[in-house]
Formats: sequence, C-alpha cells, structure tokens
Amino acid sequence: MKRLLAVFLSILVASIASGQAIDFGDDTSEWAIDGECDDPRFDGPGAAKKRLEEDRSRDASDCLTLFGAGQVRFVGDGAELFGALAVADGDDLSYGGVSEAASQEEADSMALRECRRVAADCSVVARYGPGMCLAIAGDDRALGWATGQDRQAITDDAIDQCRSADGESCRLEQFVCNGMTADSASFVKSVGEAWEPPADEICEAVSLRGDRQLCWVETGNQPGCWVFTERLFWGIPRVGAVNWSGDCPDGRAHGSGTTEWEWSNSTGLAANSTEQGVYEEGVRQGEWSSHVTTTGYREGILYEDGNILDVF
Repeated sequence: MKRLLAVFLSILVASIASGQAIDFGDDTSEWAIDGECDDPRFDGPGAAKKRLEEDRSRDASDCLTLFGAGQVRFVGDGAELFGALAVADGDDLSYGGVSEAASQEEADSMALRECRRVAADCSVVARYGPGMCLAIAGDDRALGWATGQDRQAITDDAIDQCRSADGESCRLEQFVCNGMTADSASFVKSVGEAWEPPADEICEAVSLRGDRQLCWVETGNQPGCWVFTERLFWGIPRVGAVNWSGDCPDGRAHGSGTTEWEWSNSTGLAANSTEQGVYEEGVRQGEWSSHVTTTGYREGILYEDGNILDVF
C-alpha cells in the first residue's frame, strides 16, 4: 500500500508540475499492460514505436507508470514534435538545429535560421520525428550525425561518420530528443579552435599520497574532451582511464552524465569510481553522487564552480 501511494503521489506531483490534468483513460487496448505506453498522446523511451489512434486513452496502467518514472512525456491530443539539423555549406563545420517544433517544415526553417546565425549558407542534412533523437559528433576536421532512439547506438554512428569524414578526435557534441528535452531545444555552434587547458593545468603523471591538485584530465572515450578534477587527495586518474557519458560541445564536458574513473598512485594503490552529476564547461556544479566500486563506499558531494562545499 505504501509503495502504491508513493507511486501515485509522484505521478500527481509530476502532473501538477507540468500544469496538465491528464486523463489516462482505461486499459481496454489490445496492447494494454504490456510494459509499453501505446497511447499516441505520449512519446519518449517508454512509448511503443508504433502507436495507433485506436489506442488513444486505452493503455492507462502502462502510460501512468511510465509517466511517473519519467520514461514518457504527455504531448497532448494530436501534438507531434519534429527536429532538424542544418550545417554550413563548404568546409565550414558550423551548424544549427532545433527539436520540439510543431511540424517538420517549421523544424527545417528554424534549423536553417539557427545555422545562418553563424554561417552565410546552410543546408538541412538530418530530420527526426516524434520520439526520435539526434546525435552530433565532431572535431576540428569533420562532423558526423545520426538519428534514432538508442542513445549509445546513434552516438556511435555519429562518431563513426565523423571519422569516415577524416575526423581524428571525434567526440559527441550534441544530443537532443523530441519530447524529452528540458526546453524547446534550439542549438548552434560556431566552429573555432578546440579548447585545451593550459599546459601547467593538466594533471601530472604521478601524484603522491596527500597531494591535492586542481587540474584538467582528458577523457579516454572522447579524445579532446576535458574534465576538471579537484579530488586528487591520494592519486590521479590513469591516462586514458576517465570516461564521460555526456556531451562535450567545445572540448569541455557539459550537461548531465556519468564519469567513470580508474585511480592509481606511486605506491601502487588503485581504485575505480563512478560519479553522476552536471558539468558546466568542464567544471562540476550542484549535487553529485559518488560510488567507489572497488570498496562499495558511497557519498554525495555538493559543488559550486568546481569547489567542494559539502560531503554527505
């Protein structure tokens, strides 16, 4: 009973926060209670790929549960969301795009407008419809992009396309989804030189026990992407052993995601940790969760501009 009440309250709070009184309907659909939301008024990772008009308001239990878990979003009766990517013509690697437009025509127009803020001539190169996502990868030599629903799969496809276009250090720069973004996501990038930290701010090869450095580390899974660390009390990350799951639009980790670390020091001690939170231009902000997987130790850390304010 307590569990059911907690689920109900979480859904009620989400409905109030969204400003929508949602009538989830009933469970009379042929596909009701199958773990997917079949109601065409919803989209997101938890929605069925094929949603029919005949199932409108007829898959209440699935849609209610997935809505409360944040796996589907209510887009309303007849509402569909579209996105587009436009890139600069020629050798310019600048681009602009949008998600959550009301029509594909509007998405194309908005993407071209965003791109033309930073380049004279642009063309639409990718379109994606309701419930779909876009990944953009690039470096200072090439761009790649892909659309789909599986984040890892389309990220890999975008990076592969970038590398096929002679990219050398391709990394994820942008990831957006229709119906699952924090706002009506328009984005633009004017390409300049990739950001790199000053040489004297890069973490040293070895840090002795007791040292505390404030320095930048390059991620292993996204070459050319840097994160700032201030937790080198006993060791440093091994070279190539720091991974970042999120975006890296200008050479610095940005937005929410997960870091995976492998630590070591000159005494031979080693540890692995996984941490989740938000970076702003490579620097940690707000609450982070940390899990030292080699020992099971867990803690929460509060940051402001990369500085630790509290550990809990």
